[in-house]
Amino acid sequence: MRLERVIDFQNIGKGRTAVITLPLGPTYEALHLDLNGGLTLAHIESVIGLIDNKPFWTATGPELAKQINYEGWGILVDKLTLDFTLPTAKSQGSTTGATSQAAEILLTCLPSAVMQSLTFQIKLIPTAPDTSDMKALMQIAEPSNNPFIMKQYQSSYSLAAANTHSLLLPTGEAGGMMQKLFIHKTGGAGNITGVELKNNGVTIMEATPEELAYVQSTFYGKVQQADMIVLDFHLQGLRAKLFNTVVGKNTYMKLTTDGAANLNLYTRFIDPINRK
Repeated sequence: MRLERVIDFQNIGKGRTAVITLPLGPTYEALHLDLNGGLTLAHIESVIGLIDNKPFWTATGPELAKQINYEGWGILVDKLTLDFTLPTAKSQGSTTGATSQAAEILLTCLPSAVMQSLTFQIKLIPTAPDTSDMKALMQIAEPSNNPFIMKQYQSSYSLAAANTHSLLLPTGEAGGMMQKLFIHKTGGAGNITGVELKNNGVTIMEATPEELAYVQSTFYGKVQQADMIVLDFHLQGLRAKLFNTVVGKNTYMKLTTDGAANLNLYTRFIDPINRK
């Protein structure tokens, strides 16, 4: 592992979209941002990662902070890390023998040697401090031909009233090996009281938010965040336990609410890098 300063970090300022252009060649394990001049995660409207000018990673600053804090690594306020490793991954068996733990941890790192471009856009809200500034460190390894990366996409929903609502999940060519689903409540008086995940008519997961939190926190050390529910398929660190929606044909999540609620849903999944 090496840490190097990002040189090409342009257009930093309130109301602007700062752009990081990363040099091609290394394999990127993580990108660490240091927020300065009074800038905090609350001032980050969006973070978008692009490979060959096509988005592969999206989030808002506050919601990404909750996703990171859920892992139990500390509370982020003026720091932001985009981690492309699978830090809790474990060795697993295969038809040719067991994989190494290192191979599993580094499975989803970004192999920039096979890209045409790798950039990140960080948009600051207009009310960010006049003195806003950012610095970045890239955590890198030797060039590789790693065929997989971690992708994250966001979609928004407005659930109008108390009911059981069905949200379709991406399947087939649009699907992937789901690692986590993050459900962020962004408004409304209602709350989610039940979650059910179904694939081809089979129930994959069914629980209340409190039951999910109990399992995640008590046995796996996850830290629950306000207004966020997580469906975590990588709690045991095993790739075999990921939720494969590529082979799904009728995959959806049923959310039961006790009133109207607005949500942001993030799907984080492992996918071949060449599938744009």
